[in-house]
Amino acid sequence: MREQLELSRAIVAALESDPRCPQLDETIVGWDGLPASVWRKRIARHTRGCPVCMATTTERVPAELLLLSLATLTVPAGLIAALAAKGLLSGTTASTAGVATAHVAAGTATAGGSLHSALIGKLHAVTAHQLVSLATGAVLISGAATYATWPEPAHREPGVIATPTVGHPTAGTPTPIPSRTTTSAGPPPVSPSAAAGSVPLGAQSLESVDQPALYLTYAGDFATLGRVSASSSAQTRQRVTFTVIGGLADTRCVTFRAADGRYLRHRDLRLQLSGNDGSGLFREDATFCPRPGAVAGSVTLHAHNYPGSVIRHRDGGVWLDGSDGTRAFAGQASFIVRRTGA
Repeated sequence: MREQLELSRAIVAALESDPRCPQLDETIVGWDGLPASVWRKRIARHTRGCPVCMATTTERVPAELLLLSLATLTVPAGLIAALAAKGLLSGTTASTAGVATAHVAAGTATAGGSLHSALIGKLHAVTAHQLVSLATGAVLISGAATYATWPEPAHREPGVIATPTVGHPTAGTPTPIPSRTTTSAGPPPVSPSAAAGSVPLGAQSLESVDQPALYLTYAGDFATLGRVSASSSAQTRQRVTFTVIGGLADTRCVTFRAADGRYLRHRDLRLQLSGNDGSGLFREDATFCPRPGAVAGSVTLHAHNYPGSVIRHRDGGVWLDGSDGTRAFAGQASFIVRRTGA
């Protein structure tokens, strides 16, 4: 849902930009301006790969912060009862929320400024609880009572990368970050600490678990997967080689720097290379926290500022997605860390 929201925001921004991308104008020739799925798909195909259209999203507010600017709404009593019945609200919370909702309803009989004060006070009381606020946000975004949890990462001690226990992707015991490793002249071996769910500092390459011999690389500004073998050119090997450093936003995580000096970052849920503009947003987008992957010795890379979202290859690109729980997704989101042969 978040991916669709971000895509829709990118489309709207591109259409409203002034001046508009000339190629986008060519794409929408014949469009009557009315929303339609076929036109959304056509515009999206252009927007995703167009640096001009994507440039309009540089200062976009993250989707998670949009709700902060919206007026809170009362949670329907039926929704509160449903959440309580499913065990998602404690009895005390459900009772408190129900009373607050009732008070707001009763307040509609009040006239003048007292009505506004009563509504504001009671609405804040209703949305003060995390679960109730989350349910309200779900109603605002999707128009349906949707409940989802986004667990916070486990607490990380300084100088370590958190490694979760098996079966729980967000909590576990910390594993020390190893010291910088040296490169190998032969076929790239697995980095020794990758089995612990961490990425060693220094020159490393990331091989896809479900697509052996395909490595994380880039074409232009966007990350993708590329085949590398003993006969590959020096340039091809250089493109799959990244210098791993302590995370720009959190040194307990990692950041990847390409040979040309640009950094891997996510932007509009797509992984791409970009120069460091010195902003806090850039540092967050370029910081990833390793966790154990789908197979022994592999890792998944979680976005530091999007808990629960991981780097995953699909549709010819590399994206930031939330897991759907399938084995296929786990394979697409897992990489084996290898010492670079470049």
